[in-house]
Amino acid sequence: MFLATTADQRFWNADGKTLFLGNWCKVYDQERIWSALDHEVLPYHWDDRSRLHEDYKYLNELYERVLDNLTDELNKLHNVEHSTRYWRIVVGPWIYYFLQILYDRYLSISSAIQSGKVKHTSLPADLAGVVPDDLHCLMSWSSGDEYNLFLYSQLYKDLGGSGYEEVNIPLRLNRPEIKASTFGKYTLLKIASSLCKMVPDSLNKIVFITSYIKPKELFRLQVSLGQIPYFSINEVKMKPPAMDESMRSQIEIPTGKNQFESILPTWINQQIPKVYIEGYSSMVRMARKAYPQKPKVIITASALIGNEGFKVWAGENVEKGAKLVGTQHGGAHGIARWSANETHEIKVTDRFFTWGWKDPDDQTTVPLASSRLSSGGDEIKNNPSGRILWTGFSIPRYSYWLYSSPVGPQYLDSIGEQKSFLKSVSPGVRKLLLMRLHPTERGWHENYMWQHLDLSLEVYRGTKSNAEQLNASRLSIGTYNGMGILETLSANYPTIIFWNPNHWELRESAKPAFDVLLGAGIFHETPQSAAFKVNEVYQDVQSWWMSVETQRARKIFCDQFCNTSKPLIRLKEELLKLL
Repeated sequence: MFLATTADQRFWNADGKTLFLGNWCKVYDQERIWSALDHEVLPYHWDDRSRLHEDYKYLNELYERVLDNLTDELNKLHNVEHSTRYWRIVVGPWIYYFLQILYDRYLSISSAIQSGKVKHTSLPADLAGVVPDDLHCLMSWSSGDEYNLFLYSQLYKDLGGSGYEEVNIPLRLNRPEIKASTFGKYTLLKIASSLCKMVPDSLNKIVFITSYIKPKELFRLQVSLGQIPYFSINEVKMKPPAMDESMRSQIEIPTGKNQFESILPTWINQQIPKVYIEGYSSMVRMARKAYPQKPKVIITASALIGNEGFKVWAGENVEKGAKLVGTQHGGAHGIARWSANETHEIKVTDRFFTWGWKDPDDQTTVPLASSRLSSGGDEIKNNPSGRILWTGFSIPRYSYWLYSSPVGPQYLDSIGEQKSFLKSVSPGVRKLLLMRLHPTERGWHENYMWQHLDLSLEVYRGTKSNAEQLNASRLSIGTYNGMGILETLSANYPTIIFWNPNHWELRESAKPAFDVLLGAGIFHETPQSAAFKVNEVYQDVQSWWMSVETQRARKIFCDQFCNTSKPLIRLKEELLKLL
């Protein structure tokens, strides 16, 4: 059989039978092409969710070993003496993202080779020089066919795959661009940051970076803390440097205990982003100029993962004694059974402020409240005679990081569950439904899927805000463990939630709250159950939603996962403790 690894048809062969490496090869708007082929699809390794969880734990253990090695190697390369914690802050997110991406691709190629079905395949002739600039670049590339074609092709060679033909077709890898509006905002922030530098550091001991606190509230909070309001630039932009093979050759990572770990050192040497190697010194200099010099406390919501300048600056100041504080910035935190991002954010911070939950095994987590959600009740109100807003979610076709959610091609199972919901609702509900797709197209072309299934269903992907559409609706249908359900529940907006519990695994501490939601008919584990509840209440949503049982269930959940009680007052108290 001919092995097709991605949806890039330039590397397919229509002659004979095709083995698709995964369902990511079968893009919906290309169905007329791939459905005409005599083909089969290789089973996906992480359809076994217990295996996925075990692999997640293995990769966490491997991450720690790689981090220890890179700490030594990067210190020697850059002639510095930073701690493991510093490098965990700076390069840690790339390590776990890259390990989870590469291991997934490794398992697929290994399975294809071991199946004995592959007789030939086509690979790009030139695989050199494919190096991401930074973590943002890796994340952008990892959802597309070109970079994954590079990964699968090089792995096929590494693992001794045979019968391949090298095709002289270039890979089309583009660096992510800064949109004009983003660049304009960046320029204004740069001006504001320059003005703020006139304020002595002694008057601004607590520095807020992408805190997700609204500007007016942040202004008042800083004044109440005895500070002159300081608005720092959020990101430092650096022109990507050229790749330097001589620098990379100095990085020596030992081989490990299995086949994957035996090839991993070469991959790390070649794929570690330029910002940590060739561009590191420049990024350090730029970050020192962009951010305050002597912070006592650094607080951020979202800069701990992909903000490269922030990370090197924060790492330096943590080593000087500054306290690093993280705040919850989205859904799934405290709810999902496992989450690579949450684990990282808690490990690198001195305090991690949550929206009500606490990890009993980690004293870093401090339950507070969400300023981001606190105004939701004023901004969104349901219209009892409005539509029913059914909010979908999306993930890239290729797995990119691990938490308790559908992974890669398992998204198609979620689409099947959405279809079951649609088939189970009454004609009256069907007329009111508005399917709101994820605003970003992530390669599945869901709009084609839904149009093919039911032309009468109104599907929306556009610029209208979620709040705007909620205000024109009577009921919200949530389909994933994320920010959406926290926004509506904290705003006391009528909400029905459903998802597959085998794909959205809950941690033990979250199950009691979801059991209460289940008993009140807010949460459902099957699309049919959710549809029947919508059929039951849609004509008079308010009576059901404002009932004692429903409101009690909502409050129990919100107190633990989306508390909005006096968020800034409580935040101020905790920050003063750190000083």
